[in-house]
Amino acid sequence: MRRLAEAGARLRSLVGGVLNVLTSPWSLFRAVAERRDQRRACRLRETFGRRGWLVSWQPEPASGSSSGWRARLSCPLLRRTVERVGATRVRAIERAERSREFILALRGGFGSPRPTNRAH
Repeated sequence: MRRLAEAGARLRSLVGGVLNVLTSPWSLFRAVAERRDQRRACRLRETFGRRGWLVSWQPEPASGSSSGWRARLSCPLLRRTVERVGATRVRAIERAERSREFILALRGGFGSPRPTNRAH
């Protein structure tokens, strides 16, 4: 009876080890993809910061089977902050930027400051 229990324990250990090997490449891939997304989002924040824009992001609570990121983009040409959700930080930031361009296009701004009526 003892041998059977030891064999069962070894089998469980072996199966657990195989499962760890099978799942660890995916967790490694996810960690690398997460780090890459974070670095790209930080570079976008720096680029937009040079334009005088503010960019921030936060994890979006899971909706259904997946979670995502909420990005906020503020710029001097818009009174309100643009918020968009994406699967990654970068996608959320890119969606917010496209929305900003769309809003300015509707307003007639097309991304450039409005001309002022100054007397020369």
